[in-house]
Formats: sequence, structure tokens, C-alpha cells
Amino acid sequence: MAALAERLGLDGFVPVADARENVRGHMQSVRRSLPASMKEESFLKVSSSRRLAKIQQLGDSGADVLP
Repeated sequence: MAALAERLGLDGFVPVADARENVRGHMQSVRRSLPASMKEESFLKVSSSRRLAKIQQLGDSGADVLP
């Protein structure tokens, strides 16, 4: 694949496996930089649930714009 990309003149071509590894490494560094309270999966679930509840509440009240 790399040889084909070179022949086609695609500078910066990254094989999919390398791209996945780059993303995985980036996500690990992001997780390490988050505060401990945000690392918990439950935090993300609660946060998503609250946003969904707020959207549903606004939808029920007839509001067209989110705050």
C-alpha cells in the first residue's frame, strides 16, 4: 500500500493500522490528562443522561432553542 501511495504521489499516506494506533495513543493521552472524576465511565453515562433529559424536557415544553 505504501508503495502504491508513493507512486500516486499521496504524501502523508498512513496505513489504516498505523492510523488506528495513532488514534489509540491520542485517546490514552487524553484519558490521562482528564481529572479523576471524568475518567469514570459512570460520569460519562450520567452526563449523557442529563443532556438527554434536558433535551426531552425542552422538547416537551415546546422550546425550539437549547440554552
